Amino acid sequence: MKSQRRLVGPQVSDSNINVANIISYWKLEDNALDEKDINNGVPTNLTYTNGTVGRSGVFSDSRILIPNDPILSFTDGQNDLPFSVSFIISFSSTGSKVIISKYNNTSSSINNEWYVWILNTNKLRFGMASGDSVSGYKRIGFITNVVLTVNTIYHVTCTYSGNKTSGGCKIYVDGINVAGSYDQSLPYNGQIAGDKDVSIGSQTDGLNKLSGELDEIILWNKELDDSDILELKELQMSGGSIT
Repeated sequence: MKSQRRLVGPQVSDSNINVANIISYWKLEDNALDEKDINNGVPTNLTYTNGTVGRSGVFSDSRILIPNDPILSFTDGQNDLPFSVSFIISFSSTGSKVIISKYNNTSSSINNEWYVWILNTNKLRFGMASGDSVSGYKRIGFITNVVLTVNTIYHVTCTYSGNKTSGGCKIYVDGINVAGSYDQSLPYNGQIAGDKDVSIGSQTDGLNKLSGELDEIILWNKELDDSDILELKELQMSGGSIT
């Protein structure tokens, strides 16, 4: 049984960002603990190094699994719920790799929910799925036009309005809402809360592992706006921590 959830104060000092909107926060300060709540990660083959904000996780045949929790699913059973995910990333090799997901591409049950990938084109992909790959899941999402560069540090935020359309998905790179294209297979009827863990650095089945560094991974229970995201980027890329 999980322990009682932590309560964190409403706002960061010297910041307009409301930390009450944080669901979980993995700083990767030589561990995979959740600094906001109790969704602690279980790392495999993960090492650490000095990062943009304190320490960062080094992924090389590595991943972090966060045990399934209803708070990590963004649906109320009928409607999708708005959320955002932000992180700092530097990847060291090309190929389709998972950054963070609650998704299992080879699952034969309804367990595919949300995901952030870097594709073999070095573009970012963010989306939601309904159903499974065997029965033919449907999805909405967004792929950036921006091509990222290997061994370069980026601040990334993905936001979703909860409106069940690809137009509700946005990706910000270094605080800028970047252009891109819809990535969808319709009709999409909304996410179904599954039983899969959240996985950082791979799918939940261990495939498509990321090579590179991740830092300051945050899940938010709202669609962050432009000003939130720019302030977050400026704070973290200058070495500041939100809590």
